[in-house]
Amino acid sequence: MKENYVFHILTEYLNLLAPEVDVKISEKSAVPIKAVSGDAKFAKIKKISEQLQRENKYLFFSWGQRRHYTKDEIQNAKLFHLIPRARVAPEGDRCGTVYDETYACPHCGAGACIDGDLYLSLTRLPKTSDIAMSISGEIIVSQRLVDVFTSAGISDAIFKPLHRKKRKDTDFCGWSEWQMSSSEVDIAPQTLVGDKIFGLKADDEKYVCPLGDTIGLNLLSELSVFAASYCGKDVGQTRQYIGRRSGVIHPQRQILVSPRVRNIFVSHGLKGADFEVVHLV
Repeated sequence: MKENYVFHILTEYLNLLAPEVDVKISEKSAVPIKAVSGDAKFAKIKKISEQLQRENKYLFFSWGQRRHYTKDEIQNAKLFHLIPRARVAPEGDRCGTVYDETYACPHCGAGACIDGDLYLSLTRLPKTSDIAMSISGEIIVSQRLVDVFTSAGISDAIFKPLHRKKRKDTDFCGWSEWQMSSSEVDIAPQTLVGDKIFGLKADDEKYVCPLGDTIGLNLLSELSVFAASYCGKDVGQTRQYIGRRSGVIHPQRQILVSPRVRNIFVSHGLKGADFEVVHLV
């Protein structure tokens, strides 16, 4: 498995990364720098980031990561983590969607659910993806994906028609809400979660729910789950949440799918999602 990263490095600190990083003068406040876990560039970014954090400074303001697997790793996997990459905006809360907070955790706010139907705007739907997610965790899928899943007999996936922003009709150009099934799998402690990818971990605990609902701010590793909690369904989700509740932002359960579902995405060319191997322990 290969981990590729992109760090948006603040321009004022670029010179600290030489010679491992080819420093070029930029008028932008930050520039994207690519690195691979384990290479010299990644090690230098980690070292400088940790040094600056001790001075309450930050080398980068955001980072992204994608994992790439060998053919054998894919073939041997028993479960996958489906990660929607495409985004839809604005989120449902700004389009008339109502949330029921009855079952939300009083400590971390996780667990609020849509009360009724999902409303979204038509004007900013993804053009080239079959699945997308809002910052509130609302997942939408194309009619093409719904048809493919239905033909394949994926009964664990639940789809509901979307509604136009603040309207009652269901004419939504073929997009549907994907509601997760009740099949829940427990995340194992081998999974790394935390506030920062490098350096000080002092803030990690403030994102951990004392009731165990939300386990951290960011997912820093592949998912590991308890095999005994996985019942073998094609579609499920983790019992625990990752993220935080802040305004319209909600902590999210992670989507789990069988190799069969991943193969359907690949064979039919469904777009908008990545798949990472989940480790059963």
